Amino acid sequence: MFAALPGAAELNCPSLKLATAHHNPPARHARGLLWRIAKPGLAPSYLFGTIHLGDDDVVTLPTPVSEAFTQSRRLVIEAKLDDVDLLQWSQTLLFGEGTPLRDRLGSELFQRTVALLSRYGIPGEAAAIMKPWAVYLTLMTPPATGGIPLDLALAMRAAETGKAVAGLETLEEQANVLAELPSDDQVALVTDVVCHYDVLQADIQAMKRLYLSRDLAGLVAAAMRYELSETPRYQYLLQQVLWDRNQRMVQRMGPYLSEGQAFVAVGALHLPGERGILGLLEKAGYSLESVY
Repeated sequence: MFAALPGAAELNCPSLKLATAHHNPPARHARGLLWRIAKPGLAPSYLFGTIHLGDDDVVTLPTPVSEAFTQSRRLVIEAKLDDVDLLQWSQTLLFGEGTPLRDRLGSELFQRTVALLSRYGIPGEAAAIMKPWAVYLTLMTPPATGGIPLDLALAMRAAETGKAVAGLETLEEQANVLAELPSDDQVALVTDVVCHYDVLQADIQAMKRLYLSRDLAGLVAAAMRYELSETPRYQYLLQQVLWDRNQRMVQRMGPYLSEGQAFVAVGALHLPGERGILGLLEKAGYSLESVY
């Protein structure tokens, strides 16, 4: 736990309470990671829900998923990564000029943040110029274990088999969701994740178990389980990260679905519910069949 970390006693951490509001789980599309997408006159495509982890039991594709991938002509992922994109992405994470991270976070929070970032191989000098939203994004994932995240593993497999790879968004679009938050809200996000780091990391492992059991409704319930999810900043993130992006991704996958034989892979939390990608595809006239 955090007792041994510098500044642990001085930092006033917010409590992490379970949400009091009842969130109804999605009644439709509550279970299943692989869905067949069809429309009259079009060759069928597949939609696969991913989780952004690199564990062997996640990256090893179940037989139905592997077969659907093999049958497809094109892989469509959330954001296509190349060397130029990754370089630009890395530059957006850091302050060029302006107030350094220590001054934004305060001494105690900064010390604990640097201690945690060291687990990710980020030295203090680099941590000191990271933007608060980039710190939050980093600490909301597990430290790397050497495995390749599922999304990247799919892209590498596509390249090896000669499949075209396309992205539904740019990395800049994804970054702007957090980067456009007011500075105070970004600092509050860092405070939340630093104060409750151990609990949130355990939650990631719990969500991994739900993912492997193909429980989409359970993933939604887990994502909404804390009272923090009801605060304005997290409601903003919910709107921007899920609902708005779902609309954008469905619109942009349209041409690939029209071509047919696409294998679309996006985060599993984007799939369920009326405002999820599966519900939006149904409203657009596609029929859906759970395959796995």
